Amino acid sequence: MIILDKKFSICIPEAADEIYKKFGVYRGTATPHCHHVCKNGEKAFSRFFYVVSGTLIFNRGTDNCVCVQSGDIAYLPNNISYVSDWVGEDTGSYIALHFLLDEFYVKLPPYICVAAHDKDSIYLELFKRMYAIWQQGKPGYELETLENFFDFIHILYLDYMSIQLKEKYSKIYKGILYLENNYTKDISVPFLADLCYLSESTFRRLFYDYKKMPPITYRNYLRIKKAYTLIKTGEYTVTEAAEAVNIPDLCYFNRLFKKYYKVSPSKIAVTNQG
Repeated sequence: MIILDKKFSICIPEAADEIYKKFGVYRGTATPHCHHVCKNGEKAFSRFFYVVSGTLIFNRGTDNCVCVQSGDIAYLPNNISYVSDWVGEDTGSYIALHFLLDEFYVKLPPYICVAAHDKDSIYLELFKRMYAIWQQGKPGYELETLENFFDFIHILYLDYMSIQLKEKYSKIYKGILYLENNYTKDISVPFLADLCYLSESTFRRLFYDYKKMPPITYRNYLRIKKAYTLIKTGEYTVTEAAEAVNIPDLCYFNRLFKKYYKVSPSKIAVTNQG
């Protein structure tokens, strides 16, 4: 058997212009009443626009008007037309994050909107950190900025889900979030009900309205869904996956797995060996 001495390598292309066209973090100021027109096709990248100070209005006087105030993060998709105006008598300031997510499984809206209201300056610190990393330009700064960018996307997603749950299921959203973030633990329904200051029967009824299944059934579904992902990687045996999601009883695990995926976990494991 011939073993080729092929060593791993990693590099960042020197085509800086191409990188800057798709990704970057920039900071700036805007004079009072600053007016800007962007035509479709001018911006090949999307943007998150953190307004540090001032008020920025997009498409003023139209049905698509969006007002972005200090502490707000505006989302601007790529390849759209818009008009923006900084209003008021004070100088505006912002941090802009340019990006493209074409290669990733993240869907964002096709229109301008406010992505988040930064009440505790958590997002501001992230934007400042990304800007500092980008400006310093140390070796690997592009990857470090991307790391922080996906931290931002992750936090944004969690905040979005929390807001959606609060709006639709205000009485039980604390229990839902706890269950979805701790499903491998042995959580009882009375515990979840206490988190929401509800009786167990009321919590069960409201939860069924949410997921069309009882809380423990949903917990088991989340466990099996995670186990399926682990087995699909080819890095986990069925036994290891079952233990990882806190279902050590293999007979019970197999039964639940077949219930949700209509196939035994061993068949999934065989398919993904290698």
